[in-house]
Amino acid sequence: MISTNSSTINKNVLPIKSNFRADLNFLRALAVIAVVLFHFKIGLFSGGFVGVDVFFVISGFLMTKIIVTGLEKNQFSILKFYLARAKRIIPALSVLCIVLLIIAWFLLLPSEYRLLAKHTAASMGFISNYIYIGEAGYFDPASHEKWLLHTWSLSVEWQFYIIYPLILLTIHRLFGHKALKVVLFICSLGSLAYMIQLGLIHHKSLYYGLFARVWEMMSGGIVYLFPLTFSRKMRSSLFYFGISLIVTSVLAFDSTMLWPSLYSLVPIIGTMMVIYAQHNQSTIVTNSLVKFIGLTSYSIYLWHWPFVVSLTVFSLGFTFVNIVGGIALSLLFGYLSYLFIETKFGKLKGNMLTQYVIIGGLAGVVFAAAVVVFLKNGFAIEIRFAKNILVADQEYINRDPRKAQCLVENKTNSPHCIYGNKNSKVAVILFGDSHASAVVNALAEAMKTKGSVLFIAQAGCMSVKGMHRIGKNNNDCTDFVKNEIAYIKKQYPNVPVLMVNRWSYYLKGKLGKNTPLVYFGNKPDPAQSTQQLFSNHLNSTLCDLSSSNPTFILKSIPEFSAEVPKLVAKKLQKSNFVDVKLTQKSYQQRNGIANSIIDNAAKTCKIKVLDPSDLLCKSDICYGSISGRPLYYDDNHLSEFGNRLLIPLLKKVHSDYK
Repeated sequence: MISTNSSTINKNVLPIKSNFRADLNFLRALAVIAVVLFHFKIGLFSGGFVGVDVFFVISGFLMTKIIVTGLEKNQFSILKFYLARAKRIIPALSVLCIVLLIIAWFLLLPSEYRLLAKHTAASMGFISNYIYIGEAGYFDPASHEKWLLHTWSLSVEWQFYIIYPLILLTIHRLFGHKALKVVLFICSLGSLAYMIQLGLIHHKSLYYGLFARVWEMMSGGIVYLFPLTFSRKMRSSLFYFGISLIVTSVLAFDSTMLWPSLYSLVPIIGTMMVIYAQHNQSTIVTNSLVKFIGLTSYSIYLWHWPFVVSLTVFSLGFTFVNIVGGIALSLLFGYLSYLFIETKFGKLKGNMLTQYVIIGGLAGVVFAAAVVVFLKNGFAIEIRFAKNILVADQEYINRDPRKAQCLVENKTNSPHCIYGNKNSKVAVILFGDSHASAVVNALAEAMKTKGSVLFIAQAGCMSVKGMHRIGKNNNDCTDFVKNEIAYIKKQYPNVPVLMVNRWSYYLKGKLGKNTPLVYFGNKPDPAQSTQQLFSNHLNSTLCDLSSSNPTFILKSIPEFSAEVPKLVAKKLQKSNFVDVKLTQKSYQQRNGIANSIIDNAAKTCKIKVLDPSDLLCKSDICYGSISGRPLYYDDNHLSEFGNRLLIPLLKKVHSDYK
């Protein structure tokens, strides 16, 4: 453990500038402690994620001060501003990424290595927040296996650093300092309103998006641009009340809450109060331990997360010993990073061009290395892993090669891709979501002597009339389904339609959850049962389709709790390999309601039902792999290997119709 007494932490070890504000350093220490303890699953700190919000306010305050002070003195250089930010952020981040890429060569599967490379490139390009928007949510278990997940906040800050000075510079030159204050205040309110709007629809970009977070950083700017004067006693009261708001957030909030949201005002206002108070003399902000943690907070933040991920990825568990060890290593590596990277690069000399070349070159090398690993598919070569392990791991890419072209997202019409013999007549229309994409080639194989398959599907959009997807544009799914049903009925009357969707996902959310992802009508209505509404709208959809086209529906595909290829590959590294599987009971618990609704709709509308569990499950066991070969390319989509098991079932679409 690092000693933190005043004899070891001095200006020679942790350099302190003459204009050092102990209160801001205290806030950094408080914020990083909250984040670290939250990530290491210390239950008392269930709201520790608010530490990032505190960081945003501090950053907004300091950036506004730097920019506005320079503008008022007519000395602001945007190139110097960018360089200072780059010297502060890029070197330590680059070293972290290099270390992870090197270690990952020896420890991570090719699929994991490739994902790390993707996230490394995104982090070095400061766009990782938008990459993560397209993946799992921040609080989802799957995200806790992403080594650079925490860089989303750096990306948000860097994007802010790029845009913010340009806006302030333009306004200041055109309209003056007073206008700058007004515009900043209005923009802050606009961002707050935007955040509230995204929250109302639970939009997936809410947590990671820049513009949903801008108001937090601008809150710090407001503190600088609208200074307030308080008596010494009042400053002390303001300081402790602000701290109490932050601490209350850390202890009382948790990851089940919508975030950011109006609740975010609690830690944000608390941070603003502390900065306003300028309470720099109290022992609570000047003691050596606080100085140490505050000054090294950026590097501690960088290094703590990989240690957290290690406990999950390598199944070490969050035991007392592992937690204490992880926190100790976070402090140690944070200190070393601060001392040998942050401090050294902060003192980088030479003309501006030279410094840009050095910093840019470092970032470029890391970025290029990540791109090579990504393009080499994580180096899926036998000098790293045995062939059977590589085959299992690489099943994650064994999916429809036309998926990106034919499976649309956020569209109101399909490109109407034809699978199979394009010169033959359409024998079957496949209508659904990404689960339809996962079986389209198997259906084309089943129909190869009958004709081609017309594919119509949108990702994340259940092909049921009147459905709205929470977090998506309200009209995308509804218009898509309406338009495509009209297209099918007009252009392809009497052609069989097979409907395939991830039914239970929409009714219950992700595996282990019980939160509907859809609603019917103009807005979600807690007073009405989603299941009953789904049943009504499914009946309406199927009866409408079956009035002009023979209609078939595929029941729910079994889902697993983890990505099957990765799970199988890890199991194969052990001597006692057992195929991935789940019980029929688990399958029914997840899908019983949806399958029952489908059976009732089939009777009402006189359509035929196909049950994939007849082929994917045997003797009360549903299989995710067979003899070490995964049947899925993730945790719920059949791979091009797995979907072939359904060919005998899919042949019934045409034979039963005939």
